[in-house]
Amino acid sequence: MLALNWSGKEAIVKHRKEVSYWLLEPAPEFSLPVRPFIPSLRI
Repeated sequence: MLALNWSGKEAIVKHRKEVSYWLLEPAPEFSLPVRPFIPSLRI
């Protein structure tokens, strides 16, 4: 089986194990406006 190795991989793996994850919060100021659903009349 192939293994991916590159320079600095160990540091990245170590860092990812040290840093806890966090959930992204919605940012309405960066969201697109919600448009009402209008069905298409094409057949």
